Amino acid sequence: MYSLNLPQEIEDRLVSLANETGRDKDDLMNEALLRGIQDILEDMEDVADATKIMQSSSRQWTLEEVEARIDLESHL
Repeated sequence: MYSLNLPQEIEDRLVSLANETGRDKDDLMNEALLRGIQDILEDMEDVADATKIMQSSSRQWTLEEVEARIDLESHL
């Protein structure tokens, strides 16, 4: 169990979302945390993939080429 002091703006948005959806605030916070963790893990994988691509060649890569190669756009 964790205790978390949320900024008032986030607390207000959470209460509003809970009221609109009929869901419990704790459930909404758990879902948000899980989604955030998954996003961070995917970002870490993308960075690792980009690093491998850049290290696999002496060629200079543009950001667009790296994004196309590892399909970063699909994660945004």
